[in-house]
Order: sequence, then C-alpha cells, then structure tokens
Amino acid sequence: MIERLEDNPALGLFPESSYQIFSRPIKANDVFLLFTDGVFELMNPEGEEFGRDRLRQTIERNLDVPAHTLTERVIEALDEFRSTVAPADDICLVACEIRPTTSHKPQPAATKAALA
Repeated sequence: MIERLEDNPALGLFPESSYQIFSRPIKANDVFLLFTDGVFELMNPEGEEFGRDRLRQTIERNLDVPAHTLTERVIEALDEFRSTVAPADDICLVACEIRPTTSHKPQPAATKAALA
C-alpha cells in the first residue's frame, strides 16, 4: 500500500524546512521511496509527463519486490516512457527498506567490565 505520494522539500537541503511525521510506527519490511520531481516530470516524445499516477501504478505493481528491484523497475518504466527523449531535469531515486532486527546475545558482565 502506498501511504503518501506528495510534494515535500528535499531532505536536509534547507535547514528551515519542516517535514511531516508518520502517523504509524515504522516497522520491518516498510519501504521508503524518495525521489526528485524529475521522476514524475519526465516527458515522452508526445510531450506528456510521466506523472504521479504512472509512478503510483508502477510502485503498486511492484510492492512485493525488494527495494533494489523496485528502483530498477521504476527506472525501467521511466526509460520505456521517455523513449528517445532525454530527461530535462535530474532524476534521483532512493529506496530504503526497513530490515527486521536481529537479536544479539548480551555480553557477560565480566567481558563488559574488561571493555570499559
């Protein structure tokens, strides 16, 4: 499920920017797809933009794949859409997948003291 697909300022670029807080906790297997406006503003030979709807559809068709495959599929969709038209803007796409944590055995107290 895509929870949000909206405009926000670039992460960390402007110190005065404010960002929205997620309304639910982040959990294992959540994927965050961060991208620049060049993704949905990409034009095809007919002068049509790739747009948010195509981006959403591409993501929804690939919700069951790992993050690295998701980015590959979005790039493939962009390349197919633009055909021979060179991008007019930068295109940056980053996917972050939240991995389940692994349990670590605590160190024995003697080892901890030796390391202190």
